[in-house]
Amino acid sequence: MKTDTHRLKVLMYDRGETHISISQKLNIDRSTFARWGKNNFETMPLRKVYELVELLNLDDDEVSKVFFLKENEDVDRQII
Repeated sequence: MKTDTHRLKVLMYDRGETHISISQKLNIDRSTFARWGKNNFETMPLRKVYELVELLNLDDDEVSKVFFLKENEDVDRQII
């Protein structure tokens, strides 16, 4: 699963969430969330992805844009 980490951070910010608040609500250590982020969230358990989607109230389009990038998409060049 290729993730647009930048877009995820923007959505978190838009919803007033931080790494710390997300970690607390997902019932994980904040270092775990940071580690997942450093790995482009590729190691994040699917169960936690579902929880994060619900927590941030992401719609289908947002989920698709964040978590299901095509392999040839260059996330560094995308503008939100």
